Amino acid sequence: ILSPYVARVLSAELVGDYSYALANSSYFVLIEALGFSLYGMLQVSANRGDKNYISTIFKEIMIAKIFLMVICIIAYTFVWLSSDNKILCAIMILNIISTGIDSTWFLTGMENFKATALRNIAVRLVNVFLIIFLVKSEKDFLIYAVIMQASNVISYIVVLPIVKKYIISSKVSFKNILKHTIKSFIYFVPGIVNTIFTSADKTVLGAFANSYEVGVYEQASKICTLCGSVINSISNVVLPRVTYLNNNASKDKSKKIMFKTLRYASVVAIAVTVGIICISDEFVPVFFGLGYEKSAVLLKILAFNVLMSILANYIGQQCLISNAKQNQYNIAISVGALLNVILNFFMVERFQSVGVSVASVVSSGVLFWVVLMFSREIISLRNIIQMDWKATIAAIIMFITIYRLNFTHLFVTLAVKIAVGAVVYIAILVILREETIQEVFVKIISKRRT
Repeated sequence: ILSPYVARVLSAELVGDYSYALANSSYFVLIEALGFSLYGMLQVSANRGDKNYISTIFKEIMIAKIFLMVICIIAYTFVWLSSDNKILCAIMILNIISTGIDSTWFLTGMENFKATALRNIAVRLVNVFLIIFLVKSEKDFLIYAVIMQASNVISYIVVLPIVKKYIISSKVSFKNILKHTIKSFIYFVPGIVNTIFTSADKTVLGAFANSYEVGVYEQASKICTLCGSVINSISNVVLPRVTYLNNNASKDKSKKIMFKTLRYASVVAIAVTVGIICISDEFVPVFFGLGYEKSAVLLKILAFNVLMSILANYIGQQCLISNAKQNQYNIAISVGALLNVILNFFMVERFQSVGVSVASVVSSGVLFWVVLMFSREIISLRNIIQMDWKATIAAIIMFITIYRLNFTHLFVTLAVKIAVGAVVYIAILVILREETIQEVFVKIISKRRT
């Protein structure tokens, strides 16, 4: 909602400055977050019937997080004081604070998503209105930064009353706090990799290129990340359930859920990936306005990240993490992260944001392949091909149909491409009798009859 407005009010350079500062603060966020969120969520999910245990572990993890938050804020002050843009860096302290007070991992473990989502949506809507009314020009850049970061802090504060309903009186101990901190280290690697994939690219671009390259990359990356996040949200919701089933001797049911959700996600991901490639030339000028033309080129490259990241995320979470194979998952994502960093340094100076985009896609592909190798006892490449060949054919036909469509007005071209693309994709899936689309139609028909 905000991106088109912000892209027009602020320049690509200012968007790049914000993204660069946020990326630098993210390294401190990584340290304070450790692996608490994933570790805590899995512990709560596996032991949700024991109120005393989940209450105690919540308190102990939050104490550890807040202690690390204070240390990270102190450490970050050295970056703040040495920065050329001290005010912007000071605002990013809110980014560190928001992670320190984040308790949504507990509600994820309890599979309580509705209340959290509704409250967060309310906070984000207020965020949108504040930016539209208070950010009118490039002079309001710092106000924009404050609103964006303050809204993160508030969104985590408003969920605390929900968490409080699950918590009962229980004793905490320093020994247990230390134990949880040590155990969460094994889940620290995913945080490192996520930061590398989301922040290192921008840090390298900011250091070796310029703010414009960071800005156009940020906008293209934001769209692909949003698309991936929406589809990955299904896996994030299913992970606590799959973990619970695996810990209660229901592995067959767990595997069935994994295959079903992966099939649904990959059918959507294939369409989104090809769709982004087809509409990027029209989407970027319509959505972001003038000055971001290069983002269209980057979008065509980064679109492949949507499919690769979704496959890697679903298989990694539901095959490895839910089965307590965190070490294998850590190895896989470490390989992808290391490759990403190496390729960035090799390609950024000559190809700038294009090189960084290619590096991101290649490393995501390698990550998917390594995760698949570690999960071969549950799922294979053959399973994925059998699952997705019909969707792949539909996507190819969709690409051939709409890629060259062109009308006088960009918005008309964009709208027609989206509409025709969706119709063609769904129609081919229906003709090929793809299981996912058949299940959706059956559910729609059955609901209408009732």
